[in-house]
Amino acid sequence: IRLPWEITEETLRENIEGQNFETIVTNLMTSQLGVDLEDLYLNGDEATDSGNPDYDFLKINDGWIKQIANGGHVYDATSEEGMSLDLFYKTLAQLPNKYNNGKLRWLMSPKRAQEWELFLLNKVVNAGGAVPDSVYNSPARIQTVECPSLDDSTILLTDPKNLIVVNTYGVQIRKTTEG
Repeated sequence: IRLPWEITEETLRENIEGQNFETIVTNLMTSQLGVDLEDLYLNGDEATDSGNPDYDFLKINDGWIKQIANGGHVYDATSEEGMSLDLFYKTLAQLPNKYNNGKLRWLMSPKRAQEWELFLLNKVVNAGGAVPDSVYNSPARIQTVECPSLDDSTILLTDPKNLIVVNTYGVQIRKTTEG
């Protein structure tokens, strides 16, 4: 995929940032590339055909969510209502003990992490206590990682080192001083 994008030399000369403008634009471009690639790695689906060219990017390869659904240990919690502590323990029960080695992390959307926090707060407030900070980010003693590219209905339990990306292309930013 090639994304044609041009900045005129006039923009480079006449901007509020001066000589730092190139660095700022390059940093913005590489940051957005990182966000887009994370989305692709998680949500990619070669079978996607939405008819919307904005989603063609997700057809480059199958993402981790699709790969896990086709061959991983999956706990389907669609029958459960809302957030619960049981959700995490039932998910953990699907995983063989050999993988529960202290390296696992819960990957979830920021909204899902906030739902977990609200669940804890409601339980504690109703019982008249306080939630220790260590519990907020560690259901079943496993740390959480917020991942904005995940949808709110998905929680991944994995060792982040198992989420491997193989790039077979080069990212190039070319600079010319043509008119």
